Amino acid sequence: MYGSLSLQARREKPAAHLRFLSLGFFPWVDDNPRLIASVSVPLTTLSESIGLVTQRVMSSWAMVVGATEKRRTSGHVLFSLNTTVFIPVVVSPVVLALLLSFLIGFTSDYDTLLNYEWTCGRALLPSISRIINLPKERTFCNLLVLFHIGLRPLLSAHYYAICRIPADKLKYPKLFVILTSLIPISSLFELGFTAALTLIGERENPSLHVIFFCGFCVSANLYFMLVTVLFRISRHYATTTNARRSFLLKAFLVTTSLLLLPSLSIFFVLYWKFCVKFAYNIFALLEYATVFTMLSYHFTAYLDFNYSYQFVVAK
Repeated sequence: MYGSLSLQARREKPAAHLRFLSLGFFPWVDDNPRLIASVSVPLTTLSESIGLVTQRVMSSWAMVVGATEKRRTSGHVLFSLNTTVFIPVVVSPVVLALLLSFLIGFTSDYDTLLNYEWTCGRALLPSISRIINLPKERTFCNLLVLFHIGLRPLLSAHYYAICRIPADKLKYPKLFVILTSLIPISSLFELGFTAALTLIGERENPSLHVIFFCGFCVSANLYFMLVTVLFRISRHYATTTNARRSFLLKAFLVTTSLLLLPSLSIFFVLYWKFCVKFAYNIFALLEYATVFTMLSYHFTAYLDFNYSYQFVVAK
């Protein structure tokens, strides 16, 4: 009998406990992942099918999402971790990667990043893509971003779990099931494009890099919009203290991101298609603001969850 390594999440409230997910790091040990629990709502044939597709997408990360009452942990607990620590651990590597890239770049590759010769003349500011794809900067950035990519699906799994339970009866339940299923899917696409952006820079293959950047922006903002809207109509919003503050912050950040993207595109086109020299500097500033907004959105999870994770080696 083989053992497996799993992760359990429990809500830190004495009266009610929530087991959100179980994570098997070695999915080949058990070829048949299953829901550890279910929510008692009637399911139509369409919703069951979409739920199954979502389950398979999540299980590709060896994750199964569900909710149930507290039950006894079987196996040996390696260690526990609270979400107040876990969420910064998930999101902070990207922030650290950018800070280290800027620090190393502006100390050792100054001439390459400031007032450098580029396609339409000299550019005063570098894009983030230019900085993170320099040889020294790339090493640290890739390692930290890969660490982030490995853990980020846990956050989307949490949002999928809370957003799939509405506060009230819905007028269009089938549409609701489809939209909630898109939360983990859009998150996986976002992470895939993030990995591609770190591996292929604008200096190596500009055309492919632009495609990856567009894919990243579309999938990230789709994820933000889905989480924001579905979070607002969820039972979690109706029953949690910080939910209103979290929603308002999410709404502000996703609106800001959606406003930044057209501006970013306009100045990108002005530089690359019409060779307007100052446009690249404005594009770089808008890119900084866009990335800051997106990272801030992920940090709002700090207001949404208060769980204790247990890493368990099952018998």
